[in-house]
Order: sequence, then C-alpha cells, then structure tokens
Amino acid sequence: MSDDLGFAVTCQIGPSLPGLEDVRVQPIVEFKITSVSRDFLCGQHLKVGDPVSVWRYPDMLLSGVQYYQLKSLVGDKLSANVVIQTPTQNMNLTTYAPQLVTYSAVMVWPEKDVMVVSQNRWGFPGDGISFINLTDGAVVP
Repeated sequence: MSDDLGFAVTCQIGPSLPGLEDVRVQPIVEFKITSVSRDFLCGQHLKVGDPVSVWRYPDMLLSGVQYYQLKSLVGDKLSANVVIQTPTQNMNLTTYAPQLVTYSAVMVWPEKDVMVVSQNRWGFPGDGISFINLTDGAVVP
C-alpha cells in the first residue's frame, strides 16, 4: 500500500490490534532499543528499559485528515494506549529492510509547538510523537 503522498507504508496505528490501519503519511521513524541503559560492574553496558519509537514529520505539513488520524487517538489528552506497527533496528536478512514489529504502546502527544498553518495544514515540533512502554512485540512477516 502507499500513503497519501505515494510512498510505501511501513507504519500502522490504531486503538487496538483489529483497529490497525496504514498511516496516511509515512513518518521518519527513530527506534531506540531501550529507554534507559546502565553500566554494570562486569563492564557490560546493558539495556534496562523498554524500547521507544519516535515518529517525526520534519518540514512537512499534514492535511486535516492526516492530522486527525493521529490526534483522534489521544483526543484532548497528552497520551493514549495504542497499537503500532513500526520499523525497528533489526533487519530482514532476505530483503535487508528493517523488520516491522507490532507493539502495544503509550502514544505521547507533543506538549507544545503543534501548529495550525495556512490552508488547514498542521505542523509538528522536531520532537515528534513518542511511543513508550512498547510491549508484546510480534514480528510482521
């Protein structure tokens, strides 16, 4: 499938697994394998937190429909429980494309700098939309 701009879609989002739908605009995805890491006495640097995914829309203005797909999940709150499919740092060794994984997550809406620009276009801050507490990862074939 392709998004509203004609690019291949790798991300999906929804309030639940049956409600997953392709994003209307493919974000630039940052995937962190952990939210917190620690140095241990044994010399190892290990992850101790859950992974985090950040979806950014730099230099991009979303239409009302594209913006509403995301905003409708949080409403007037700053966070909501969602299900996402997102690329990770792992790769499919057949295609050398990022592995897509489906997670339950908490979607954290930007606290400030979401802007309405002319012609009902919406701009996002550089921090983007964060997805924390990623759990129950299932690799998408």
